[in-house]
Amino acid sequence: MKKNQLRKIIKEVLEESLWDNINAKRKSGRKPARKGSKAYKAAVAAGKKLMEIEEMTSSELDSIERHADAELNPIDIEFAAPHFLQQANNKRNGKDITQDELDAFFSRLAKKKEAFIDFLKRYHELVVKDRNTSINIPFTRETDLKGMVNKAIAKTVYRKQNFGTSNKVIALEEGIDDPVKPGILKDRLGKLSCSKVRAAKEGLEDKGTHYAKALQRYLNYHCQ
Repeated sequence: MKKNQLRKIIKEVLEESLWDNINAKRKSGRKPARKGSKAYKAAVAAGKKLMEIEEMTSSELDSIERHADAELNPIDIEFAAPHFLQQANNKRNGKDITQDELDAFFSRLAKKKEAFIDFLKRYHELVVKDRNTSINIPFTRETDLKGMVNKAIAKTVYRKQNFGTSNKVIALEEGIDDPVKPGILKDRLGKLSCSKVRAAKEGLEDKGTHYAKALQRYLNYHCQ
């Protein structure tokens, strides 16, 4: 059984016990526990325990990092300590950010590995957004002695809809940043250049074809 599953069971038991006690008092007509009483202190302690159970642990974050490394190899994923974990447990996120969500986040990012590595090569910082969960992770790159990108630092994490940033963005939705018909441009245009691709795009009437999307993708990646 996963640790987060065990925490969920313990949380449910604690909640059930706490609310059973509260409801029993109400039904019997007894007054709620007064501040400073043993019952009140016990309820406060139980509430704090629930909050602790919800929080992500450092061992869980280590597990997520191993999963991310395997999915995005050869790029080494590293979480900025201790800020990333603190932000993952920040109550301003609203709904708690869970291990399962972050594991799924990196599994989906792996499907866009080519775009992710390309962005890391071209931009020092970028943001990956998952609009399904509203989770946003800003990354910064590191290079080896030869100047090759070998590491992506996940600086922090936010659960926020319409997260604003001035950095380049990779969205995890299907169809966004995905490769489109590799080779289609060279087959039609030969040697590629920004001016040649722009001219080809401007001359198109139908902007929804694979060819049109490939032109736009080239401009996005190479001509900014």
